[in-house]
Amino acid sequence: MTDLDFAGVDTKLPPQYVEAELAILGGLILDPPAYHFVSDILAPEMFYISSHRDIYRAIQKMNLLNKPTDLLALTSYLSDNDLLQKVGGRNKLSELVESTVSATNIDHLSYLVKDAYTRRQMIAAGNKIVQLGYDTSRELADTVVNAEKTLFDATDGAVANAECESAADILVGFYEEIEQRNQGLLAPGITTGFYDLDAMLDGGLQRDQFYIIAGRPAMGKTGFATNIAQHIASEGMPVVFFSLEMSKRQLMTRMISAEARIEMSYLKSGRLSSTTGQWEDLSKAVARVSEMPIFISDSSTRIDFLTMRSTIRRLQKEHGQLGVIVIDYLQLLEDRVPSNMGQNQAQRLGYVSHQLASMSKEFNTPVVALAQLGRDVDDRNNKRPTMSDIKGSGDIEQDADVVITLYRDEYYSPDTTERGIAEVIIAKNRHGAPGTIKLLFDGQFTQFKNKAR
Repeated sequence: MTDLDFAGVDTKLPPQYVEAELAILGGLILDPPAYHFVSDILAPEMFYISSHRDIYRAIQKMNLLNKPTDLLALTSYLSDNDLLQKVGGRNKLSELVESTVSATNIDHLSYLVKDAYTRRQMIAAGNKIVQLGYDTSRELADTVVNAEKTLFDATDGAVANAECESAADILVGFYEEIEQRNQGLLAPGITTGFYDLDAMLDGGLQRDQFYIIAGRPAMGKTGFATNIAQHIASEGMPVVFFSLEMSKRQLMTRMISAEARIEMSYLKSGRLSSTTGQWEDLSKAVARVSEMPIFISDSSTRIDFLTMRSTIRRLQKEHGQLGVIVIDYLQLLEDRVPSNMGQNQAQRLGYVSHQLASMSKEFNTPVVALAQLGRDVDDRNNKRPTMSDIKGSGDIEQDADVVITLYRDEYYSPDTTERGIAEVIIAKNRHGAPGTIKLLFDGQFTQFKNKAR
């Protein structure tokens, strides 16, 4: 349905995002390769303004012909096809470019335009269904079928369908995959760098699972997640780190500190010693980390779920399948929840955990989210945390495939015999057994290490 009829609804303007349309077209002219991020999302008829439809249709045809779509080339193409004056002339195209800063988040804007288009289609479908209701010459059963079909045609593709797959299709390559694992040609999971942890997680992080790492402040949550991310990146798999608490610079300082074995205080002050080889160690660490496919988005930009998905989609197109997605930390996403989800903290955190769990399935990539524990754990005699200590734990416990809590006895008991030891407590393991492993913890570098076998 492309010819929309809004008569008889009311005098309100139909849903539209003209500003997003302008930004998309300007972005495509400024950065022609960005077309590949929107081509699977947008069709020309989705634009509300007719001149915008003509411009996008021209860009679409030029891409099919492998022609450049910069300002000069697009102007020439529209002129040759007698469309330039129809779309507003050269001034219109120049205004698009001048009003656009970049093609950043162009796919996110495309979803907004598609959303508005689908809503317009629903309005038109609603008008048609009203007319079907008035037509008493038809059998009611036929009318209901036609009404359902009208609404389905209007919204087809707007909501993801539950894809069903036969057992035969699922088992294609199943035997071969097991054989490859038996021969050591295919790893059962994405290794974390901690062999005892990998053993409990069936070979490491699993691609479609959602992991929670929880702990009280100063237990080393960020350091632990960073160690895992660095190990995965060192194996050549891209990782993305959404840091809502630390800046990119702070997070990178931690990574370099652990890699170079130089205390962060020295890096922050710049007081490095040439005689002890610190400058040489720093140079080598910077070279190693710079070669790792690590991508960081920090809290200086407003990170919401649409932005996350857009960023992940872009990274996977440019760099291939991701090794892990890390979010630091879960509770800070609460204020990014849509207002219609209510003000109840448990509901809002439940929405956050649902979104993160679905992202692991959507991108076939493990999602690791850090989580804060409530203060009540500090008031108990046994301060080892449990799942119920996680702030807003109800839905988080349910959604997570694996829940890990961190505990260091020396934080509470300086005279403990367990100095330099961190307990990694697997409180929930959906596909395995819970348990505890111990790692060495080097506080001056915020680094976790395997204990000797």
